[in-house]
Amino acid sequence: MLKWLDTKTGIENTGLFDGEVHVEEYRTINENTQYFPEPYFIPARVQYGGQWFYDVQLKYDVFNDQLVARVPNDIGGLAIRLFKNDIAEFRFGQAHFINFEKLVKNSKQNGFFRKVHHSDEYVLLAKPSKKRLQRRDRNRIYYEFVDAKNEYVLVNGGAVMEIGNMKDLVDFLPEREQEIESFYRTNKRLHSSDRESFLLALIKQLENTNP
Repeated sequence: MLKWLDTKTGIENTGLFDGEVHVEEYRTINENTQYFPEPYFIPARVQYGGQWFYDVQLKYDVFNDQLVARVPNDIGGLAIRLFKNDIAEFRFGQAHFINFEKLVKNSKQNGFFRKVHHSDEYVLLAKPSKKRLQRRDRNRIYYEFVDAKNEYVLVNGGAVMEIGNMKDLVDFLPEREQEIESFYRTNKRLHSSDRESFLLALIKQLENTNP
């Protein structure tokens, strides 16, 4: 276990990092890695152990659903995996991720989800995923990671629904069935080309026409 106390002037935070040494598991040779948003560390912020840390060098391992931090040391920096249970949320610019278990207790869902929309009525979340592909270059094996289909979850009050198709959404909100089906008929093309934009637009319409 590693611990790091942040006392650097100008950071405006003092807190404690716990984590385990991170070792790269897969050999990659191009930009198709398991990380978001980039394969290298970038400044971000994280709420860890109940405390916010700003300008922390982070990268998110989508494939393993782990957050990795670069901790300064005498030789330039050490990569550690932060303990998932201690992470409430983290942000890369406008991309806001939350630990689902911190949002909804005793749910079957778990891990880090990107917040697509958040209002008093609905929370729409996306679970990114990566597919691992094995490649061979001469006598060496390396891996590429490509984006796979997102999983979408809608939270309404304390209820949670994974949206696999439109029927799931109607089952979750049966009182809005006609409105949902009408919106789908009008926006089939958007549903096929950009499912996230479709769901976001639908949720906003449901909010605007809420009886």
